[in-house]
Amino acid sequence: MDEHDIARVIKAYDQAARRCEEGGLDGIETLAAGHIIGQFLSPKTNHRTDRFGGSLENRVRFALMVHEEIRRNVSDGFIVGMRYVVDEGIDGELSAEECLAAAQILEREGAVDFFNALFGSMDTSRSLSEEVFPGMGMPAAPWVAAVGLFKRAVNLPVFHAAKLSDMASARFAVSEGHVDMAGLTRPHITDPHMVAKLMRGEEHRIRPCVGDVLIWDNTGRHPALLAAQVAQAEGANVRLTTIDVNIGQDLVYPESTRWHKEFAKSGLRPEGNLRLTGVTRKGNKLEATLMNELTHDIERQIYDQVIVEMGTIPMNELFDELRGQSANDGVTDLHALKNLEPQPRRGKGYELHRIGDAQSSRNIHAAVYDALRLCSVA
Repeated sequence: MDEHDIARVIKAYDQAARRCEEGGLDGIETLAAGHIIGQFLSPKTNHRTDRFGGSLENRVRFALMVHEEIRRNVSDGFIVGMRYVVDEGIDGELSAEECLAAAQILEREGAVDFFNALFGSMDTSRSLSEEVFPGMGMPAAPWVAAVGLFKRAVNLPVFHAAKLSDMASARFAVSEGHVDMAGLTRPHITDPHMVAKLMRGEEHRIRPCVGDVLIWDNTGRHPALLAAQVAQAEGANVRLTTIDVNIGQDLVYPESTRWHKEFAKSGLRPEGNLRLTGVTRKGNKLEATLMNELTHDIERQIYDQVIVEMGTIPMNELFDELRGQSANDGVTDLHALKNLEPQPRRGKGYELHRIGDAQSSRNIHAAVYDALRLCSVA
């Protein structure tokens, strides 16, 4: 980027901020870590030799210019913060000390009203999944302490949201002075009413992000098994059941054996010959009714979540609307498909075919291969 490019991008920031305020928002945050502001800030990505590179003061210059331009184009009451990295971690080159020093410059110049803190770099899949967006299997609240050290060295509000999976984690982060505000993303998806329940003194009614999970498989394929693996890695108490004699009945032998091995290592023991006959709400939980296919014995048990895998049902509306004007009336000649021959046409118009999940409960690979067969001889 030359100086003209930099000026153009800075102008785009201020225009975007102005549109946000005109649209009724109370404030915004710019994205530093891993994005263009962060790329100027980090010595790993900033190799410039002009006034935007080299020293920390030069590398923070772009951020200051962006926020100065935003400030000029929004009202005094409009809040402007920054999604900010407190340490790039082992894959980065921006240390905790430099992150703090740059933040203090931003604070001193009045560039920001708050920091939304994160940890790690965004240029490797490992750091993305283990640091920036801690995924399944990562410990709860892994970067609260690091964010707390940052917060105690600045004089602006500090927010943080990374694997704060429940109210207890959020309460600890705030009460111990590590953050001023805790963000909970997945828990809000699990229970969108969690804040209202907390304000009403009904914390006990908040649906947990993980807990006792029943997974019932009616297809014998991968999705239910993958869901069980992911939920168990997240820390849930998983019960995996299937209507079949055992899991993976519709998979080839090597694949089903691999799943049995994975669950043997994790301690998950699947249960077969069970039919899910009903699920009813019980307060903030779910009561599932299972029938043993061999004995017809009935059992009812309470779970936090119930996951059902029964495949998919095609959405036919668009297909039905289009088939009347197609040359083949939406019919796929299976013999021609198998033999890699052109599809027969019975009139004028386009060819119309249903493939993959649009035809029956299949995976995306089936659609890809069917499309390849059809198009290669069209």
